Amino acid sequence: QATALGSDDVTDWSQAAMTRLKCGDVAEYRIVCAEMLRRFGESEDPEILADAIRAGVLASDAATGLEPLVNRLDHLPDDDKRRDATLVGAVLYRVGKFDQAVTRLTAAIPSDVAETAVMGWIFLAMSHHRNGQNDEAKLWLAKANEWLGHHQQAHDSQVWYESLPLELLLDEAMTLVAP
Repeated sequence: QATALGSDDVTDWSQAAMTRLKCGDVAEYRIVCAEMLRRFGESEDPEILADAIRAGVLASDAATGLEPLVNRLDHLPDDDKRRDATLVGAVLYRVGKFDQAVTRLTAAIPSDVAETAVMGWIFLAMSHHRNGQNDEAKLWLAKANEWLGHHQQAHDSQVWYESLPLELLLDEAMTLVAP
């Protein structure tokens, strides 16, 4: 509803996009993402830009116009370069540049584990799979599953829009890599 009213809050738009995707309405998800990227893709705020990109990479062939944001994200001042590298890797995966995605996602692997790292592991699994490296893909998918299994209680206590991105990506990866 906030998006229909023209909200200027990227969180409203990303939640609307995720809701549509979770409900299986990929066409509406694409529309919401396109408008969200139009509204927020020029933001100088790295957090706003990252939120828009994060919502836009949650489904295959869903959001158009992501690739030009890679360069912007790479050059914005930000303290969280690992998060940005994970998002860049996710965009590269979504635009079919699987080798580059593997390189960026591998470089983004942090020594400490957080949800951004798990998102990166899931995209690494899918990127390796697309590159025909199925054993490597299964290793990264297993690592993500293991982490999520150990952190399920904390994951369950989050508000829905914080846990939904990993849920959506994991579902996609399981369908792609697991068979």
